[in-house]
Amino acid sequence: MAHVVLIRPPIYFRLSSYSVVLSMPIAVAYLAANLRRFGHTVDIIDGIGEAIDQVGQTEIPKVFFRGLSHQQILERIGDNPDVIGISAMFTADWPQLTRLVWQIRQKYPAVPVLIGGEHATATADKIVGQLPKNTFIALGEGEQTIVDFTKAVESNGSLSTVPGLVFLQDGEVRYSPQPQRAKIRELPWPAWDLVDLEPYMGDRDGYGVARGRSIAILASRGCSKKCRFCSSARFWKYHQEFRDPDDVVDEIIHYVQAYQIVDFHFIDLNLVVRPKWVKDFCNLLIDRNVNVTWQLPTGVRTEVLSKELLELMHAAGCRNLTLSPESGSWRTLLSIKKPLDIEKFLDLVRNATQVGIHVKCNIIVGFPDENWADILQTIKFTMRLALAGADDVGIFVYAPLPGSDIYKELEKMGMVLSEWDDSDNILAYMDVTSLASASMNVDAKYLRLAQVGTMAAFYQLGFATHPWRMARFVKNAILKRSDTVFEQRVLGWLRRVWLASSRSLLLRH
Repeated sequence: MAHVVLIRPPIYFRLSSYSVVLSMPIAVAYLAANLRRFGHTVDIIDGIGEAIDQVGQTEIPKVFFRGLSHQQILERIGDNPDVIGISAMFTADWPQLTRLVWQIRQKYPAVPVLIGGEHATATADKIVGQLPKNTFIALGEGEQTIVDFTKAVESNGSLSTVPGLVFLQDGEVRYSPQPQRAKIRELPWPAWDLVDLEPYMGDRDGYGVARGRSIAILASRGCSKKCRFCSSARFWKYHQEFRDPDDVVDEIIHYVQAYQIVDFHFIDLNLVVRPKWVKDFCNLLIDRNVNVTWQLPTGVRTEVLSKELLELMHAAGCRNLTLSPESGSWRTLLSIKKPLDIEKFLDLVRNATQVGIHVKCNIIVGFPDENWADILQTIKFTMRLALAGADDVGIFVYAPLPGSDIYKELEKMGMVLSEWDDSDNILAYMDVTSLASASMNVDAKYLRLAQVGTMAAFYQLGFATHPWRMARFVKNAILKRSDTVFEQRVLGWLRRVWLASSRSLLLRH
């Protein structure tokens, strides 16, 4: 059987980014589990967790990495891999990942490299030309693709016939047969035994709020919605697959027993679209007396979230809920294909906070066709969210994601998007000092002022109308725990600055 090395790269960020998520490598853990099911030997190099407090500077000014350096990753690969797999989930990582791939090729000239993830899928025809020979891109879910790829390598078969690949042949971009969607009900649980989970435990900037020993978990894959700014459809198509609720609860109980987990972060794109599934899941947790907390940190749709369902979710342990209204402008909401009844949404926020669930709302400003009237409506809406009781808000300046409908329309209009594809500008959406923007109507510096000013006003209004939150923040800072994203992000930002400063001092001396 073959020896496969799977690499989850470090995280790349700007020091002035207000959020840097230290996520567990669940994608490669799923790949590893399926490879082992077919008898292969797998090693995971977790580029974040294996050096979670190491910060260094990349070759790009102002861009840092957190985790293993590229040289450390090369040293970890070892002497005898048959296949090397690299996860390229995020567009922001690509400029650095390209460098890593070329470094791997120099050290391992004959080893086939397979790159997968959402960014790799969305931009495969463009980025394949940036890669060295014998490097392949996997489209969509990779569990079966990497097994077929490894089997072909092991048998000296033709890699060009493995379903789901993009590669260069004779200078031309080639596509192998289309892959099938993975059947999530049939996949083994992630191979977490190949990863050291301890660095992620405690007060870390994970996907969700730090509530003790936490782990990432998936109950579904994909999203059936068609938001025009999102690129997930290129990866998942417009179909959402759900696991059986019993199997999810079994997995939760296993992690409680194996890793003493007390809190679960569901990283599904949109878990609460089937109220019956949510009810069945919650009732199972209650009936089986599973005493844990859980949260939905990725930003879910809200159509099915009644007060009755929120009460059941809270009774089953849900403590944090991230919602994604995106905008307070009806014109913008129609443009991005995300219709939202603003008054009903505000009632939902009130209902969630009343039952004891902390609410965060995600907002985007600076869509290409937005004007000042749209942004002012969004600012007003954000203040109403604070008054309604929302604990947190994340305001992001729009960045065009390759593969999304808006990105493709901008390309047709002749807008030059290479500056987003091939630089670190995509990191700007969380960087409060950057002036990168795709807006056609509002100057970038005013978008940043709107972003920073609105977030500041939101929290000032929230603390003024809920003064006990400040006492909670101080208490949680002392206890090194968090109830809200704000509490966690402030402490996480201070930690990143301290780590980067310490690294700079070491370099100078």
